[in-house]
Amino acid sequence: MIDQTQWEIEADRLSRTHGMIMRQLRRAENEFRSQQTETLSLQSQMWAEVGLSNKSSSDDVLSGQYLDALRLNRAIKQDQALSILNLRHMEEHAYFGRVDFRRQGSENIRSTYIGISTLYDPETQEILICDWRAPISSLFYENTVGNTSYEGPNGPIRGELMGKRQYKCSHDRLVYCLDSAVTIQDEILQETLSRHGDSRMHNIVSTIQEHQNRIICENNHSRVAVQGVAGSGKTAVALHRVAWLLYRYRKDALDYSQILFLTPNRAFVNYIRDVLPELGEQNVPTSTLFDEAARLIPSSYGLESPSECAEERLERSGTEEGRRDIELRALLAGEEIWELLLAFLKEKDDAVDFPDFVFEGETVAHSRTLRHLYLTRSAEVPMGKRMLRAMRCLTDAVSRLYEEKIKEVTAEKRSEGYRKKEAREAAAHELRDRFAPLAEQMRTHLTMDTRVCFTEFLAYVRKHHSRGEELYSTLKKEWLDKKALSQEAAVLYALIRVMLYGAPVSRCRHVLVDEAQNYTPLQVHLIERLYPQCGMTVLMDIHQHMNSGMPVGSWDFCDTRLTMDICYRSTRELTLFTRSFLPDPEAIRPFDRSGEKPLLMRLPDLSGETLAEIIRKLDDPGRTAVIARTRVQAEKICDSLKSVFPEIRLLTADDREPASDLSVVPSWLCQGLEFDTVLAAEPSSYAGPEERGILYTVCSRAQHRLLLLDTTGTYIPDTDPSLYEIRE
Repeated sequence: MIDQTQWEIEADRLSRTHGMIMRQLRRAENEFRSQQTETLSLQSQMWAEVGLSNKSSSDDVLSGQYLDALRLNRAIKQDQALSILNLRHMEEHAYFGRVDFRRQGSENIRSTYIGISTLYDPETQEILICDWRAPISSLFYENTVGNTSYEGPNGPIRGELMGKRQYKCSHDRLVYCLDSAVTIQDEILQETLSRHGDSRMHNIVSTIQEHQNRIICENNHSRVAVQGVAGSGKTAVALHRVAWLLYRYRKDALDYSQILFLTPNRAFVNYIRDVLPELGEQNVPTSTLFDEAARLIPSSYGLESPSECAEERLERSGTEEGRRDIELRALLAGEEIWELLLAFLKEKDDAVDFPDFVFEGETVAHSRTLRHLYLTRSAEVPMGKRMLRAMRCLTDAVSRLYEEKIKEVTAEKRSEGYRKKEAREAAAHELRDRFAPLAEQMRTHLTMDTRVCFTEFLAYVRKHHSRGEELYSTLKKEWLDKKALSQEAAVLYALIRVMLYGAPVSRCRHVLVDEAQNYTPLQVHLIERLYPQCGMTVLMDIHQHMNSGMPVGSWDFCDTRLTMDICYRSTRELTLFTRSFLPDPEAIRPFDRSGEKPLLMRLPDLSGETLAEIIRKLDDPGRTAVIARTRVQAEKICDSLKSVFPEIRLLTADDREPASDLSVVPSWLCQGLEFDTVLAAEPSSYAGPEERGILYTVCSRAQHRLLLLDTTGTYIPDTDPSLYEIRE
C-alpha cells in the first residue's frame, strides 16, 4: 500500500474526478430529457400538419422532413443514452489503474489514469481518465517498470515506464491503492475470483492479464483462432476484443451492427449481455449457426433444432440404433461429404450447356453467347449467379421479341374488328401459348434450383460413397418423404445454397465464433463461405468437445493461433481434478487459488428428498446448478425439487432469462456458463472415453465447489483418488 501522504493525494484526486463525472452525468441526463421533449413536440407537429394520410405531394415532402428529423432525434437519443450509461458506470468505479511514463527526450513524467472510458475536463481539455483501449493503456497490462514503448498512431512511442498503480474506487471513496511494478497484482485477481458470481458475466478490465490483452488487441491478423481452456476467460476476452475493435476502427466507420457473435445457443446471450454496455458499447447482434442456416432453407421444411439433436444423441448413445445414427450423422457432416460436394458441383458446372433458343424458327439467343456469359469470371462468380446472368440476357431478348409480337398480333386482332383493349388481351392470350415452349426451354436449361440440386447431390452420394445407399435412404425419408431435415442435412442444404449463389448480402465486418470445437467440417465450411470478407475471432477448447462421435472441423483458414492455458474460474483443487479427465492434463495450468477438493457422494438415489437435503446443508453455496446428462433427467430433478425450492428453474436452449440462484441444466447446455457450486448428477452415466469431454465441461463450470452425486458406485475408476474426497 502507499503511504498516508500519497493516499490523501489520491483520495483528493478521486473526489475531484468523481465531481466532474457527476456534473457531466447531470448535464447528459438533462440533454436527454430535452431531446425527449423535442421528439414528442415533433411527433405532435407532424400529427397536426400531416395526419394519418398524405393528401398531396407537398404533404409527402413535409412528412419526409418530419421523419428525417425524428430519425436524427432517435440517433442522438441512442448516443445520449449510451453516454449516460457509461457515465453511471464511471460514477461507480471511476478508474482502476495508472501508469507514469516519461517519453524519450523529455524530463516530464506523464501520469495517466485508466478506466472504462475517456473523461475530459471540458474547460481545460485535460484527460482525467484514459480509455482502457487507448494505446498508452497497454503499458498497464503488458509492461514492467523500465525502458519500454507502446504503439502510437504514427508508430512506436519510446520512453521509460516509471511506475504503475492499481485502484479500487467505490463512487467517490478510495477503497485501496497500491503500487504494481510488474503486472496486475495476484491478490487483486484472487479477491475478484473469490467472490460469488451472479447471473451474468461482467467486464474484466481491471484484471486483464498480459496474455489476454495481447489477444484483445491483436491487430496483425484479421482472423484469429484462440485455444482457451475452460475458465481461461476466452469469452470475456472475446467481448473485450469487440469493444477494442469498435474503439480502434471507429474512425473507419465500424459500428456495433457490423459485428456478429455466433453463440452456442440463445440462452448464452443472456449471460453475456451486460459486458459490452459496461464497457461503454452497445451489444452486438448475436445468432447461432442454426439460425443463420435456417434463413437459407425454405420455411415449408421442418428443421431439427440443435437442442433436439444433442438430446437425442445423448439419449440413444448406448443403443445400436443410436450408434448407427451418430455414424451416419458424422458421415454427413464430415470432410468426405465436402469433397464429394466439390466434385459434384464441378461435374455439374462442366456439364452446363446451352442450346440455341428459338421462337418459331427465329433465333432469340445463340448458345455461344450464353455460354460466353456463363463462363466469364467463372472462378470468381458462383454457378447460380452466372446462370442468372445468362438468364437475364435471354430474358431481355425474349422481352424485346414479345413486345414486337404483341404489337403485330394486336394489330391483326384490330383488323379483325376487335376493340383496342380486347385486341391486346386476345393477343396476350395467343402469345402465352406460342411462347410456352420457349418458356419451358428456359426453365429446363437456365434454372439452378437449390432444392433440385440438393436432391441430385443425394443421388450422387448414393452412387459415389461406400455407404451411399444407407445415407440416401436416411435422407430420402427426411427430405423427400417427410419434408424435414436433420441438423446435418440442414447445414448441407444451406451450404449448397451458398455454393450456388454466394453468401447473402450482409453488413457484417467481423464475426466471433464461440465454442468452435463443436463445429463439424461442413459447419466450418459454411461459416467460411457465409462471411468470406469478414475478420474473425474464433474461440475454442478442444477438451470441451460436446458432440461425441462427430468429426471436428478445422479452422486452418485463420491467420494465427493463440493460446490461453490458465484456468482462472476454478480453484486449484477443482482444476487439478477436472484436468485429470483429459489425455494431456499438463495442457491446463491452475491459477493458485485454494479451495475445497471435489466431493464424491455415493447416494442410494437422487430423489427430491435426497437432493434437497444436500442443497440445504451447503454452506454459502452462492449460485448453484444441478447439471444432469440429459434434458429428461434434468426435468425429473427439477420437478422433484419444486416443492422444496419454488424458485428453482430448468434452463432451456431458448431461455430469455438468466439462470436463477438455483438452476437445473442439461449437460449439453452448460458450455460457457459458470456457477459458484455445481452438483454433477450421475457422473458415471457419461459413457466411456468418448464422453469424457462432456463430463470435463460439466465439472469445470464450478468456481468454488463441486459435488459429484453418484448412485452406481462405479464413478470414474481411472481418476486419481487423491484429487477428490469421498462421502458414503
